[in-house]
Amino acid sequence: MVDKGNDSDNVTTFSAAEKSKNKLFHASLRHDGRGVRFLKVLFRARGSIIPRTVPVAIFSASISVFLMLAERFTFVPKIMLPFLKHPIAVQMLAIVLGYVTVLRTNIAVDRYFEGMTNVQFFGSKWSDAYTQLCAFIRSSAKLHQMKGAGENTIDNLAKLQIQLLHWFSMLHALAINELQVTQCEVECVEDVFMERMEIVGPNEIPHLDFDKPLAYALGSTTDNDRRSTVGGPAGIKTCNFATHKRPELMPGLSPLVVIGQPSDEERSLLIQSESKIDLVHSWIIEAVSCASLQGFLLTQPPILSRVYQELSNGMLGFNQGYKIALVQFPFAFAQMLTLFLVAFLFACPIAVYVFTGGEFLTPALTLFTVLGFWGIHEIAVEIENPFGMSVNHLPLIELHETMTETLVEVTIAKCPVLPK
Repeated sequence: MVDKGNDSDNVTTFSAAEKSKNKLFHASLRHDGRGVRFLKVLFRARGSIIPRTVPVAIFSASISVFLMLAERFTFVPKIMLPFLKHPIAVQMLAIVLGYVTVLRTNIAVDRYFEGMTNVQFFGSKWSDAYTQLCAFIRSSAKLHQMKGAGENTIDNLAKLQIQLLHWFSMLHALAINELQVTQCEVECVEDVFMERMEIVGPNEIPHLDFDKPLAYALGSTTDNDRRSTVGGPAGIKTCNFATHKRPELMPGLSPLVVIGQPSDEERSLLIQSESKIDLVHSWIIEAVSCASLQGFLLTQPPILSRVYQELSNGMLGFNQGYKIALVQFPFAFAQMLTLFLVAFLFACPIAVYVFTGGEFLTPALTLFTVLGFWGIHEIAVEIENPFGMSVNHLPLIELHETMTETLVEVTIAKCPVLPK
């Protein structure tokens, strides 16, 4: 567990130069250059599957080289060399292999983009729910203030807002964790989330007052004070919760930001729970319902029910993504495809040797033919489980960081005064 909420020495700050460097880092991952620049994709090692496929292709090409040398130097009887009158058998093998390879690749691409759609869906729905709740809390606080309600009522709303900020950040972090742990090569249980939490406390968000988060919305804090606290003209710039610079907690798993320190009771309940995300989801619904029934939230129940709907839609999106994470590509299909690939590995150099000839073309054509089939297969295997931790998988950590920054932005937002 990394707890930095009350330790000022461990506060993570990001300067403008570091943020600019982060933008350049993500821009360097793009591979859609135009003109001659598109060739740079050939020389980028990050995310490349070529190093994994070249050894297999070289092995196949070496078989064709061996056959050529055996024919030239006759150290193998000619009768033992392969002889084909027609390449129909190899052609049929290549056709079937090409069909099943393309089929698996199509399925893998569909799973990859469907996984991204689901992750973006549940993140946006939960963000919408929290945005609506913040608006309801601020409007209720303003109305309570106009009616002369006691400080206790507004303090309860402020505590509710901070508690919801904490739970929503934990809810999204739990969703990302549950998707990723399904792809661990070693046995990895959901309880690893307790060790992955990167606690962000008040010291790391100095422009968010955890004690009085509604002060700015209610006019207790001026815009000048806000600017001096944040250090920017807009007055609402949040810190960058980028975790790619932090050391990995365990191989493949990076820390997940959670705003606010979990209480001992929360930790205990999370450790005991078999479905942590449903548990936190129920906490949010119960807290909002209690605030409405006790009269702190003045939003009418039919309007407030929209929040419940967005929370439910987010859970639906998560479970759709979890389905992709749990259900792998059918084993029987994968086994048959692997068998065809191994057969083609030996059949291709023989066919090229017999029907092509040429000391350069024979190994070169064998190399690139096998590299193509094997490379496409490797791509499919790489992306058909999109919630892994490699560079070719979905950027789940970055998406969670974006979600966390959005939650903070919404928490400190203030509605501009409407012109009279």
